[in-house]
Amino acid sequence: GDTVLSYNFESKILFKTAILEMVETDHSNLVDLYFSHDTITSTTDHPYFLHRKGWSSFDPNVTVINYKNYDDVKMIEINDDFMIYDGTKVKLLSFLKINRLSKTFTITKLAEENSFFVNGVLVGVEEIPTKHVRYLEKKTLDWELLGRVGKNSKIDWTFGS
Repeated sequence: GDTVLSYNFESKILFKTAILEMVETDHSNLVDLYFSHDTITSTTDHPYFLHRKGWSSFDPNVTVINYKNYDDVKMIEINDDFMIYDGTKVKLLSFLKINRLSKTFTITKLAEENSFFVNGVLVGVEEIPTKHVRYLEKKTLDWELLGRVGKNSKIDWTFGS
């Protein structure tokens, strides 16, 4: 099956893990995040792991409500340090909230752990409470569409393979 690079917070080890569930749905709460190395487009409630803040999003209250695996989420701000796969940090230079309906894909379950890397940046799995799953259409991976998370993306979902 398809794999992503994940991170174990206790052992501080990177490893590949299998994607067990993924959903496709339409969202209009999008945001472009601008970094020196890339641009990532995600929903405003998508969790990112930040240095000195932990799990954070542009809409922390909605993140806590929508996903059962987060109970303390901070607000993302310009100049926050995002964790990247090589153990270093990258600063958020700016962001732009976008109000357009767009098809999105999100990983809702991994074989191990609760995080993975998108364009090198550590993000969280969005575990959707069972009561919400009926509203989403489960989809198999479409790498071409999933790869469009950033305008100049170079995504290495299987790190090193």
